[in-house]
Amino acid sequence: MTVNKKILLCVPKVAIGHSSFINRQDVTGKENLGIKYISGALRDAGADVRITVFSNEEDLLKTVRYFEPRFVGFTSLTYQSPLTARAIGQIKKHFSQINVFVGVDHASARPQDFLSVGADYVIVGEGEKAVVKIFNNETREKIIEEPLLSIDELNATFPLRLRGWGLSKNLRATWSVLFENEGVVYCMITKRRSAMRKSQAFR
Repeated sequence: MTVNKKILLCVPKVAIGHSSFINRQDVTGKENLGIKYISGALRDAGADVRITVFSNEEDLLKTVRYFEPRFVGFTSLTYQSPLTARAIGQIKKHFSQINVFVGVDHASARPQDFLSVGADYVIVGEGEKAVVKIFNNETREKIIEEPLLSIDELNATFPLRLRGWGLSKNLRATWSVLFENEGVVYCMITKRRSAMRKSQAFR
């Protein structure tokens, strides 16, 4: 019997009214580095991963129906959370057999917002280890807590040097995209770099 190893990673696209780095990312469709790190970790574990950006539940349902994943994962900041919650509800309504997980800032702050609409797992903290546990069926916990990276671990992953600061500043992974037009020079060290090669955008 063939095991379905397909995972669809979903990035909600929501335009917000004021000018901000986050809005610029959504409007320009910049790659989300955080989701690429997750993709790389899952590919290392043997998953068949696709990434999609969606702006409404209907289009996402079409993608799910076409790709037929076993898991659907979401990244969601707070301003994206209403769309993410609606999308989770629709997926569980139409594809109840699919396991849904969600992570990033809003999930860490208010996990019940996503559990209440049908998410099977909510990740609090770092996602790379948590998604592999989900993929390998190594947890039954609905809320999976992983500690944030230490300063030393951050120094070994994505140090950023901002023009004029004169020293390294370790910012969250996705910030390197948000700041890329603001004079940031960044490098990714160790296996996080492999996520860039291993991720594949869903077309």
